[in-house]
Amino acid sequence: EQLITRQLYTWQPGELARLSVAFARSGVPEAKELLRRLLWRVDWLLPHLRAAEMVSTLEAYALLHVREHDPKRPDLYHTAAPHLTSGSGGLSAGEVSRVAAVYKQLNVREAALFEALGARLVDLLQAAPRRAAEKQAKRQAKGQVERRVEGGNGTAGET
Repeated sequence: EQLITRQLYTWQPGELARLSVAFARSGVPEAKELLRRLLWRVDWLLPHLRAAEMVSTLEAYALLHVREHDPKRPDLYHTAAPHLTSGSGGLSAGEVSRVAAVYKQLNVREAALFEALGARLVDLLQAAPRRAAEKQAKRQAKGQVERRVEGGNGTAGET
């Protein structure tokens, strides 16, 4: 724990996010204190994380029930909400679900975030038929190539 906190300022944001997740899942007794110490850099950390990294980091903190690190400062989840809102366009359906679950578990209400998550789900649902058609077309094209190869002398070069 001491080594990690000494090295805190030398690691990249993604490394700190992965470290948070690893410690939260490890079951090590010191994990909660370590995550609490990492919260001191949260204002710096969050803007540099990709949305998916932020989701995993918030899950790690929720898993260990680590929240406010300073009563005079905003809660981690309120601090993360604007960043998640702006990055919601890159979230998968599973990540949207995970964000919603964490915020529900902690009873944190962020209207703009949930509006953005809802819009992202609508986008994903509207894109689903197009993606399914693209996958079907790829499968059909692959099947035609395989039939041509099988129809030849067994060599891939023949058509």
